[in-house]
Amino acid sequence: MTEYYNWYAPSTYFGRFRSITDPSIGDHEYQNHIAPGYFDYWDNIPNYYSFNANGWHFVSLNSNSPIMRFTPTSAEYLWLQQDLAANTSPCTIVYYHQALYNIGTEPPKNGHD
Repeated sequence: MTEYYNWYAPSTYFGRFRSITDPSIGDHEYQNHIAPGYFDYWDNIPNYYSFNANGWHFVSLNSNSPIMRFTPTSAEYLWLQQDLAANTSPCTIVYYHQALYNIGTEPPKNGHD
């Protein structure tokens, strides 16, 4: 929780963007398979969710395995199928924490490792 306030407190640079930020949970938020700081700070936002903005459909996924298993029978997978089927937007963006490329020393992620 401390890190959220270090970066997103109202008096910080990023704090002014809190109201327009749509986060995607990452592996660094988890401790012992729970992420209390993330959920407390972001007002118990779901692990995965979607929203529409200006003609676009945005989908935030939780790609943090082994915490969340993304298999054809998982709750997140079934939810995503329903969400995309109900989507009427011509443009869709799906995002999650693990990037394919990064500037660090970690190897590329595919979101399912």
